[in-house]
Amino acid sequence: NAQYAALNYLKFPKALSVEKVNDPGPSAGKLQAGDAIEAVDGTKIVNAEQFAKLLKTTKPDQEITIDFRRKNAPNGSTRITLGRNEDRDYGYLGIAVLDAPWAPFSIDFNLANIGGPSAGMMFSLAVIDKLTTGNLNGGKFVAGTGTIGADGKVGPIGGITHKMASAQDAGAEVFLVPAENCDEARTMPDRHMELVKVETLPQAVDALNAVASGGKPPVC
Repeated sequence: NAQYAALNYLKFPKALSVEKVNDPGPSAGKLQAGDAIEAVDGTKIVNAEQFAKLLKTTKPDQEITIDFRRKNAPNGSTRITLGRNEDRDYGYLGIAVLDAPWAPFSIDFNLANIGGPSAGMMFSLAVIDKLTTGNLNGGKFVAGTGTIGADGKVGPIGGITHKMASAQDAGAEVFLVPAENCDEARTMPDRHMELVKVETLPQAVDALNAVASGGKPPVC
């Protein structure tokens, strides 16, 4: 979600992305998670709905050709013999797909001991900061929390005052707060961080730009 929200904000075009390849399965060793499917037997693929309809016209044991784009690699083409699945009478490809913004490179998060979805928004901001010029934080010590949807919506989290206390102890000057957590965030005692309210990823970016330029972001 963090990757998709960031790439969508940066206006990377959408593609039919492979989310998972079942192994064992017909596509194992031929397609990879992260591939973007371009065409099936010469028919250009526009979205997941069209792709599903096309697959329903196939039969088990039928061989199809899939053209794809792969991250950090040249475009490719592969022939796959469709399998059988008890719950359908058409060919089984053995992949999960999603319409999502696609980039020709992979994104990895090098953080240890992070569990749960609370870092989602901050992950998205880190991707945006990495792929754009300048620094989003404008040199300030910025911390924050919040879940992120693939559409960029920021959601509430649990235990925000504990996260805020840790951030303040570490020296944070600004803390990004999901809008639905604002009431709880204001109850933190001995607080000297500025609490910036965010509801969406674009709002978070705009707020950081305001902080960096000395402006006034929305606050809790």
